[in-house]
Amino acid sequence: MTYLPEWKIYLWKKLLLQNEVKKVSYMSDFLFFSQDEQRRIAVRRVQDNIDSINDMAVKLAQGVTIDVQQSKETPSKDSYFTFEPEGVLAALIELSESKALNIRNIEIEPEYLKYYQRTREKSGENLPGINAKESTDDFCGLTENLYKKIEVGHRLSVLELSAIRSLPIYNHLSFGISVNKSVLKKKLNKYIHAFMDGDLIRPPRIRYFSYEQQKLTIGPSLKEIANKYGSRNISVTLQELIKESGLYSINARNFRFYEILFALEEVGEITITDIRKEEVIISFAKELGRDKKDCLIKKFDAPTPGLSVGNLAFYDDGTLRYSGEIVKLSTQLKDLCRLFMEKNKRLVTFDDIRETIIRADKRKSTPNTTISKYVSALRNSLKIHFKKDVLISQQREGWYLDTKR
Repeated sequence: MTYLPEWKIYLWKKLLLQNEVKKVSYMSDFLFFSQDEQRRIAVRRVQDNIDSINDMAVKLAQGVTIDVQQSKETPSKDSYFTFEPEGVLAALIELSESKALNIRNIEIEPEYLKYYQRTREKSGENLPGINAKESTDDFCGLTENLYKKIEVGHRLSVLELSAIRSLPIYNHLSFGISVNKSVLKKKLNKYIHAFMDGDLIRPPRIRYFSYEQQKLTIGPSLKEIANKYGSRNISVTLQELIKESGLYSINARNFRFYEILFALEEVGEITITDIRKEEVIISFAKELGRDKKDCLIKKFDAPTPGLSVGNLAFYDDGTLRYSGEIVKLSTQLKDLCRLFMEKNKRLVTFDDIRETIIRADKRKSTPNTTISKYVSALRNSLKIHFKKDVLISQQREGWYLDTKR
């Protein structure tokens, strides 16, 4: 068995995590990264490698010994963020053939079909694009029988879907999908066990760390993240794990991020609750592994406080509490509260808050009035517990936290 493209096992896991059953799906539902996002990640990878090389040059000049693993990059077409419609459609058909999911009600989107019919009537063309190899017509390349079936709005079989998966028309498909989770989980687990046993064949000139080596490397990183943010529903990314482990970004090419996390879930050390773009949302088991010395992190019998200001404290289970009582806040407001607590009695500016709770691509367009609304929401929540205002406004510069005032 060979290593699968990262995006394929990403797709399998997303299907397994899917709770909502949609009556109608479109190809866009399975393209988890847009073209712009794919380009940004690819550019960032190059920049990360450049930064790593520059950092290594400085350390070498200081006489520091550096261990950098040699390997080619995983081909970009196989990367977790590279979702191309043709490949995804082929993967869905493959899962259908293995009974891992059922594809039904396959048809051209009704609105697009009506538009196409009107356009063809106006142009007066007769069956444009039939068997043609090059055409601007989205129906280009269809056989005459299949064209006639689609043009009158008849549904297609999975076999007919296979015949058009490389044609432009797939952009306008709609279909229903039901996942046989037991079959798909068995399929994924078979692959993950092959990864854990070292039975997967690597692509030419590419080296991946073994399962055991990857576990030893990211184990301390996961532990550090858990110590910072708690053991429940925390987000992790490959870049974060590499950074926490003290390795360089250039070493990331030797890791199989999704395989190692799925393997840790398979052996009961973590639970994966969601995958959001580059983030994997995980929770740690209360006791990870049968042998305590092999656990990634200690057993969490009772939450213990970490960062605290007065009676307000973040606990290692990820909760924020006031005198032991959980303060219910959204994730963004929790992050905002942590920022104020870390800068206790010191000014927190509008820009500080943008950097902390606003996505990078939204920061420039987020006005100060929006930032003020977040602060106001946090202020009102804390006021319920402190019975007073503890977020003090500093004219137009920002705010500071003072629980003693």
